[in-house]
Amino acid sequence: MSFYLNLDAKGGTDPAKKPTTKTAAGRGFIASLGIVTVYGIIALVVFAAGFAAQAVLPWISPVVGVVLIAFGILTLLPYQYHFLTRPFIALKKAIVARFGGKSEPRVGTKLFAFGAGYGAAGFACVAPPFIGAVLNASALGRPQDALLGLALYVIIVIVTMIAVVVGLHIAGERMLKKIRLWSGAIKYVSAAALMIAGAYLLWLFGSAYL
Repeated sequence: MSFYLNLDAKGGTDPAKKPTTKTAAGRGFIASLGIVTVYGIIALVVFAAGFAAQAVLPWISPVVGVVLIAFGILTLLPYQYHFLTRPFIALKKAIVARFGGKSEPRVGTKLFAFGAGYGAAGFACVAPPFIGAVLNASALGRPQDALLGLALYVIIVIVTMIAVVVGLHIAGERMLKKIRLWSGAIKYVSAAALMIAGAYLLWLFGSAYL
């Protein structure tokens, strides 16, 4: 993102033309749309699976509970799930081959592509908590609850991306170093939240049917 912040509004590369805070926020917003697009497609697939599973309620509750606990454990493991992103990489190559052309893409197009690529690559790391949360919302909640959860995710992604890019614009690499210090803690918090949610679903099922 620091590379894109050195581009002027017309796509130039003059380092003297430092973008304004408003420009930085706009570029963070465009990049976040690329991330949201990738995760939105994945969420729709998981939503469909979750809504289909509602037909077998109430037995879906303990199943989702076990899945959430398993995803929490997977979040703590040092593995990445790249096979989940391969279809999106192939799609990106197909789009580039079809619409790339010989002309240089605009900055906005590059930022959106960066966000989509970042989202696809990052999903190999965040697949367990994301799928677990979406599956839980769609399988056990009402459709509007599931959509609300996805809307909140979209808002958080957009706000976070804008905040990071603006912070990078103002504070430079110092902010990135501080963010990296918290990344490990966020991973453990996500895993704990999944396992607590899974255990709660198992407890609800046990108290009602056992």
